[in-house]
Amino acid sequence: MLLRATIEALVALPDKNIVHTEVFCAPEVPLGIPWTAKADIWAVGATGITLITEHYIFLPRNAAPAGDPRLSMGVLQMQNDYYGPIGSEAFKDLVDDEVRPILLKFEEHYRPFSLAAVCRNICQKDIDFFDYIMKVDPRQRPTAREALRHPWFNEV
Repeated sequence: MLLRATIEALVALPDKNIVHTEVFCAPEVPLGIPWTAKADIWAVGATGITLITEHYIFLPRNAAPAGDPRLSMGVLQMQNDYYGPIGSEAFKDLVDDEVRPILLKFEEHYRPFSLAAVCRNICQKDIDFFDYIMKVDPRQRPTAREALRHPWFNEV
């Protein structure tokens, strides 16, 4: 059933000319920051949110076509708004001088809003779990083993 729901969630992406990985990708990947398996934790969270809310929360309105760098920047802006700020403090010691100005822009344009405000069909327990795994700084994101110990799994 979960696999079916996952595949059904992907149906709309080709229609929008969106590549799956750009929408669900952890912030560190398009920023060119070295990434680990914790990027997969982010992707699981983004996929889970999509399945529960039936909404691609990181897909910007009027998204640029797949492969266009503006799409990645738009997705990063949406990630910034939900789980940011994506800023120099979050990626301190991980970025080079080329990426720092991009991070400063995200700090300047940080407009936080919550899942509950945008998606009515998500409960507080879901939000708590996603807040736990969807950390912008990958060093603060839990490992898969740690995520599995979250109380959310006791009720699933």
